[in-house]
Amino acid sequence: MRFSGRQCTIEMVDFDWPRGPVSIDALMAMPSGQWEHIRTDITRRRQEDLARPLARCRLWGASGTSANS
Repeated sequence: MRFSGRQCTIEMVDFDWPRGPVSIDALMAMPSGQWEHIRTDITRRRQEDLARPLARCRLWGASGTSANS
C-alpha cells in the first residue's frame, strides 16, 4: 500500500460489518478460497463505490486495494 508517497506495512484491517477487525496474520493464515472471496468483495466494492471502501487500514484509515484492481 502506498500512502502520501511513503510505503507502510498494514498490520490490522477494519472491514465493514459483519467481518470487523482482522489482523494481517489472520488474513495470511486463511485458506485461499476464503481469502479469494474477501479479495473479490474488496475489488467489487472499490469498483462500485470508491467513496465507501470495504476495508480500511486501522492505523491510517486509508482504503486498501487488491492486487487486481
